Amino acid sequence: MLKFFALLSFAVVVAAREGNFTNNGKEVDTKSGKLIDWYTCEAQGNYPDPTTCDHYIACTTALLAYQMPCQMGQTNYSQRYVRDSGPVEADSYCDYPKNVDCDLAPTDATTPPPAITDPVTTTTTTSAPPTTPGGLLSCGLVKPGGIVTVTEGDDCNPIEDCKQCGDCGHYLVCLVDKWEKIGCDENEVNGTIKLDEKLFWRPSHSAADIGGVCSPWARLSNETRETYREDPNCKEICKVKADPEGNVRKYLYTDPNLDRGTWKAPAFEFCCEEGTQFDETREQCVLCTTGNDCTVPCP
Repeated sequence: MLKFFALLSFAVVVAAREGNFTNNGKEVDTKSGKLIDWYTCEAQGNYPDPTTCDHYIACTTALLAYQMPCQMGQTNYSQRYVRDSGPVEADSYCDYPKNVDCDLAPTDATTPPPAITDPVTTTTTTSAPPTTPGGLLSCGLVKPGGIVTVTEGDDCNPIEDCKQCGDCGHYLVCLVDKWEKIGCDENEVNGTIKLDEKLFWRPSHSAADIGGVCSPWARLSNETRETYREDPNCKEICKVKADPEGNVRKYLYTDPNLDRGTWKAPAFEFCCEEGTQFDETREQCVLCTTGNDCTVPCP
């Protein structure tokens, strides 16, 4: 009996977030697959789908993830992805179920699995590294003997220390002979940074790359997002504070809101009514304290 299988050489050149890809000069319509946000691509290639046997995950050069179906065989049976045939597109393929060892039962590919979390292994960079009390960035680097914590300003060897590590919007790289902190790219306009105009450090879990990459918010795992949200050294929180110039009636309000797509927002000025003053402890306007001028002009 002839053995039928389909080579899975998926798109390698991204034309746009949606549309067609180019493969060996021919266009491949991504409508046959589904763009998903619950799978984190670490490198280009084809990978096993963790939810089903008859699909696979195609990661593009832009690290976008597509859930792709295997083709139907000549006997009208859905083929299964050969899970150890990737990630090289030219080598990965689907085959008939009897020829494929898959320990997953086929599932509804339209139902996303639980959110992917950052796995913890002994060969990867740790996520969300701490910042030292002095404000210097520290993070974990993969070394032959295990993970070693390095700190901004520490000595390094550019010949041996090729990997990088980071946290939130910064990463450490060995330049000349010192670990230096560099910021991931962002676009700030009039004190505002939109969430889709900022890159964040996404730790890698592959020993084969440099340790991580500056990535859009949408490409971070849910675990990394929550870590960054809860870290006061990373994400500004809404806050109310008194006027730093001493106007007792004036206060400043900042409200960067991720739900509105804002990572950083400027402080807006407000004024308490004449005859009252702002109390920073209570974060509200209160009756005027004796000795304060609560009639001072407040723009």
